[in-house]
Amino acid sequence: MRRDPGRRTVPGLPRRWRALWAGGAVAALLGLSAPAGAAPTTPTATPLPATDTTTVTLPTGDHVTVSGAGTGKPTYTVEPSRHGGVHSVQTAAGDHYVIPAVATPYLGRQLDLSLFDVTTMAARGIDDGARIPVRLSFADGVTPTAPAGVTLTAVRGTTARGYLTARSASALATAARHRIGADVAAGRAPGSTPLFAGMTRMSLDAASVTAKTVTPHYPLYTLQVNGIDADGNTPDYLPVFITNTDSAARADPVVELQGSSERVMVPAGHYTAQTFGDSFDEQGDQSKNLTVVVDDFTVAASTTPSQVTLDLRTATSPITVSTPKPAVQDVLVTTYYRFDATGASFAFENNQSGDAPIYVNPQPAATTGRLHYLVHWIGAPADQSYRYDVAFASDDGVAADQSYRVRSDQLATVHHHLYHDPGDDGRYTTLLGGPTDPQIAPQWGVPAMASPIPAQQLPADVTVYVGTADSGQWGNAVATATANLTGDGHTYLAGHEYSIEWGRGPIVPGLGQFTGAQHVCYSCSAGDALSLGMPMQHDAVPDHTSGSALYPAQAHFILYRNGTLITDQDRALGATVTGVPDSDATYRGVLDTTMPADSGATLWTKTHTEVTVKYSPGTTGSPLPAGGYCAIQDGDTPCQVLPVLTLNYRLAVDRQNTSSAAIQAMGLRVGHVSYDGAGSSSPIASAKVSVSFDHGDTWRPAHVLGAAGTYAVTWRNPASAAGTAPMLRVRAADANGDAIEQTITAAYQLAAAQ
Repeated sequence: MRRDPGRRTVPGLPRRWRALWAGGAVAALLGLSAPAGAAPTTPTATPLPATDTTTVTLPTGDHVTVSGAGTGKPTYTVEPSRHGGVHSVQTAAGDHYVIPAVATPYLGRQLDLSLFDVTTMAARGIDDGARIPVRLSFADGVTPTAPAGVTLTAVRGTTARGYLTARSASALATAARHRIGADVAAGRAPGSTPLFAGMTRMSLDAASVTAKTVTPHYPLYTLQVNGIDADGNTPDYLPVFITNTDSAARADPVVELQGSSERVMVPAGHYTAQTFGDSFDEQGDQSKNLTVVVDDFTVAASTTPSQVTLDLRTATSPITVSTPKPAVQDVLVTTYYRFDATGASFAFENNQSGDAPIYVNPQPAATTGRLHYLVHWIGAPADQSYRYDVAFASDDGVAADQSYRVRSDQLATVHHHLYHDPGDDGRYTTLLGGPTDPQIAPQWGVPAMASPIPAQQLPADVTVYVGTADSGQWGNAVATATANLTGDGHTYLAGHEYSIEWGRGPIVPGLGQFTGAQHVCYSCSAGDALSLGMPMQHDAVPDHTSGSALYPAQAHFILYRNGTLITDQDRALGATVTGVPDSDATYRGVLDTTMPADSGATLWTKTHTEVTVKYSPGTTGSPLPAGGYCAIQDGDTPCQVLPVLTLNYRLAVDRQNTSSAAIQAMGLRVGHVSYDGAGSSSPIASAKVSVSFDHGDTWRPAHVLGAAGTYAVTWRNPASAAGTAPMLRVRAADANGDAIEQTITAAYQLAAAQ
C-alpha cells in the first residue's frame, strides 16, 4: 500500500505552530548569559527573551525548527517533508545539515551543500520570515535568468544574486520533483538532466558559522575516500561526513565526493563515515532511502594513503515493523548517535515521512567510542483510529536483520484527550511523540518528536500504543492553532493504561512541577545574579508547558526590587538581573500577555500575572538538579530554584472548555515550581478566587474549600451570563510571604442559553 506523502502535510502552517516541532521539554527557551566582569553596585536587568526558537525555511520549502542554541544543546526538528524523507547530519563541530530527498539528485551539481546548512541560516537570521539569499553561477555565454522560486536582485556577467522566500521556495522543490520524474520515466538516472538549464551552481549567500578545515595541531596524513552509487557506478556527487572517533575535535571534515574518489588530509587515528542516497519513481516521489555508515576504519601514520569506500549497494537491509493490529508506516526515523572515545557526540539521522522504506548497511558494534542506533516508527490504519509509536535501540551495531516485531506484551496504552478553544477549527492540530532514550538523554536531552499530520479534528481522543522495548520513556506534545504544549518524558509500563489531558484550560503563563533532565530554569539565582520569568502557556497538567514561547510580541514584563523599577520590557517573559546586592530583598515580576487577533483565540485572550519572591542571598532556593539549564550559572556556582508559586486549574468544562453548569466547580492546586522535587517547601498559607461576568467591572468571591495548596472552588454561573466568557482572578501566598496573583480574561466559555 503506497500512501501519498503529500497527505501528511498541511500547506501554509502558521509560523507559531511550526515552533512546536522543536519538541523536547521547555529545554531551550533561554539563550542568555550573564555579562562578565565585576558586579555593579546597583542591579541591572536584561530582558529574558520570549523565545530562543528559530524556524528556518530550506530552499525546497521545508521547515526546520532550531531551539535552544543558548543552552549549548540545540535541537533541530524537521516538519514532515512534502516530498518524502530528509537526511540530517549533526557534525561534531556543531554544524547541522538538513537535506530533503528531493534535493539529493542535484546536490553538488547545481545545488550547493551550503543551501542546507541550517546552523548557518539560523545564526545569520535567515528564518522563515526572511529571504533566503542565494548566489548563482551560469555557464559561459548564458544570460542569467531566475530559476523557479528565485528572484534576482543583481546580475554581473554569468553570476547573479537573488533570494527565495518561504512562499516561493516550494516552487524549486516542485520543479525538482517534476524533473526527477521525467528522468526516471525516460530511463535516466534522477538528476542526470539539469534542474535549470544554463545554471551551474546555486549556493547560500552567507558565510558559514563553523570551520570546515582541520586545524593542524597533529601531523596530517592522506585519506582517500571512494564512492560507489546504488547502480555500481561512479557517483556524480556523494556527500561523505567523516569524524575522528578518538576525538571528534581532531577532525570532522565533509568530503564532497565528485567522481570515484577524493583525498583529504586528516590526523592518524580511528574514524567513522556516513553518506546517503535516494531512489525515485516516475512521479518524482522518493521510493527508497539508502543509508551507509562505515565505522572503525583507520587512517595510518604513513606516506601511503589510507582508504575508505562508501558503497550505496551495501545498504541491503530494509527496516520493517510489524504490529499486532493493522498499521501502515507514517513516519520512520533512524538515528546513529555516535560517541567518540572522549564522550563527545555527533549524529546522523534519516526522517522518512510516508511509507517509503529506509535501507541500511549492517555494522558491528563500535570498537572506538560508542554507536547508539535508534529506530523510531509511527504507524496507523487508514482511519487513524489508533496509532503505534514505538522505538528500538541497539548498542551492538546495526544488525543485518532490520525487521522489528511489536509485541503486545511490550505495549502501553496511552489515551490522549485533546481539549481546545472553541474558536480553533483544528486545522493545525497534531499530537507528537518521541522516545526519551536514557542512553542519549545526558548529551542530547529530549530528542525531537515526530508525528504524522493529518490534523486532528478537535476535540479529539487519540489512542496510542506506546512501545516499551526501548526503556518505555516517552515524551509527548500537542500543537494547535492557539496553543503549543509539551509534557515531560514519562516511563510507561507494558500492559498498563494511561490517560493524559491536553489543553484543558485556562491555558495561561506559569511554571509547574517538572521531572527529568534538560529543563530550563526560568526563575533561579546564582551568585550575584537571578532570573525571574515564566513560559507563556501552561495547562491543567503540572508538567505541561510551552514547547516554545508563542507570540513573543504580545508579552510585556516589568520587574521591581523592593518597589523600585528595574526593567520594563516588551517582547519578554522575564528578566535576568546581575549585580544583585548581598542583602535581603523582595522581587515582584509583572507579566502581561495578549493573544493576537489573527490567532483565532476566543479564550485566555489576556492575562495579568504577578509573582512576589522573598530573596535572601545564599539561603533562598534549592539547588537545580544536574542536567537542568540555568542561563545565569557562572562557573561552579550552582543555580538555586527560586520559590515562585504555581497555579494549576482544573475547571469542570467540556472538551471545548465550555460549561453549562449553574454551579461552576474548579479544582485548584497552589504549589512551587520544582525540578525533580527541588523547590521550595514553604507551606501554602492562603488562596482566594473571584469571578467577573462584566469584563472586570465587578468581582464576585468564589467559595474556596481546602488547605495546604489543594482546594475545591465553586461559584454560581448566572443565567444572564449565558454565552459569555467570564474572567477569573486568583491570589495565593505561602508562609514565607511569596505570592502569586493571576487575572485571566475569558477564562472559560459559558454555553449559550437554550
